[in-house]
Amino acid sequence: MANMNLQLRFSGNLDAADWTRRHAAGEVPDRLPYGLDRLGSYGYQVTAAPPYAAGPVGRHAARAARALGRYEWAETWRKAELQGSADLCVCWDERAGLPSILRGGVPVATGVIALTDRDRTHRRLAAPLLRRAHRVWALSSAQLPVLHDELGVPEHRLRHLLFGIDGEFFTLGDDEPVPGLVASAGNDRDRDHHTVVRAMCLVRQSIGHARFKIATQHDVPVPAELGVRHPHLSHPQLRELYWRSQVVVVALRPNVHVSGMTVALEAMACGRPIVITATPGMSDYVSSEWGVLVPPGDADALAAAIIRLLRDPAEATALGAAGHKAVQEQFTTERQAQRLAELLRD
Repeated sequence: MANMNLQLRFSGNLDAADWTRRHAAGEVPDRLPYGLDRLGSYGYQVTAAPPYAAGPVGRHAARAARALGRYEWAETWRKAELQGSADLCVCWDERAGLPSILRGGVPVATGVIALTDRDRTHRRLAAPLLRRAHRVWALSSAQLPVLHDELGVPEHRLRHLLFGIDGEFFTLGDDEPVPGLVASAGNDRDRDHHTVVRAMCLVRQSIGHARFKIATQHDVPVPAELGVRHPHLSHPQLRELYWRSQVVVVALRPNVHVSGMTVALEAMACGRPIVITATPGMSDYVSSEWGVLVPPGDADALAAAIIRLLRDPAEATALGAAGHKAVQEQFTTERQAQRLAELLRD
């Protein structure tokens, strides 16, 4: 399998060349999203599919096609036409993965993210395609029973892949955290930002100088006296928010695909302690050695954990240091690429 030619197909019609340019300018982590360019260090020839270029009619047709299950049918089929001499197509998630399997031409290895939390009817419709994949991986151990037992993915094709982040981009900063500053971030549908805001209101009752900053496109009201919501932060701005925060908190609705792990790992890499909802699979990434896990929807428990860390900077510092060490040893994109290379090869 050495020197195998891989074509990467990213969802979201991502322009890999532009991403690489932005990485060189220090604007985004990793040379390609999820560090998939690092597969080139493990015996693979890696090429990223170009973005789907279409006129107004084509873009309208692509949007209409995406309504069929949220998959990128038109974009993926166009990329398949440009696959060249690829031996294997690698898709980060099912939005490009399932259309690639249907399109055929080369074997497909794909990750699965939100599919395992969608309704049962949708999962059953997707199952026949997923069973045809060369390899299927999930970032959460809690997804594996759904993929194997319910969707019928053969055990010999199914793997658990531990996620990683760019530990060179997200790393320790020079500044001390701002006392009382608590941060949160995230845009996916499984975020429970309203519970975070309720918890922070309780925190303010006990710690008057506590402040809250959240980076999200969700229209969650944040009282002016409590803090501020940033609809968008660049990667460098988000990194600076981690550096300046005393605690990073992520509240989640129940899900099995470990929503929130990216923010958790980025904050850990920056040396910040994590308070996060204990959803199934979260223990794959967050241990009591470097974070605090709380029950879903429990604003009181969330507030108590935040108050504890704000009042005990020594504990917060120790948790942050342990989290940074854990990321460097287990959860970088370099380690992820090594594991993915083995997954594709075995």
